Amino acid sequence: MQPADYLKLPYHRVIEPDEGGYWSAHVLEFDGVFSEGKTAAQAAENLNAAMELWIDHELAEGHATPSPWAAS
Repeated sequence: MQPADYLKLPYHRVIEPDEGGYWSAHVLEFDGVFSEGKTAAQAAENLNAAMELWIDHELAEGHATPSPWAAS
């Protein structure tokens, strides 16, 4: 799979307003992958870009990419 293919999987993205008037975003399955934006949509777009870079790096290093958590 390519990094873009992973973005189609149902990872748990959390997007919420922060105290400074921006929106912060992170993905629960990936430690340290986060982003922000002026709007929720921009934060989501920036998060996808961060996820793609992180996945690309992990694959290049030969590391396994976490699967999405099962819905409970």
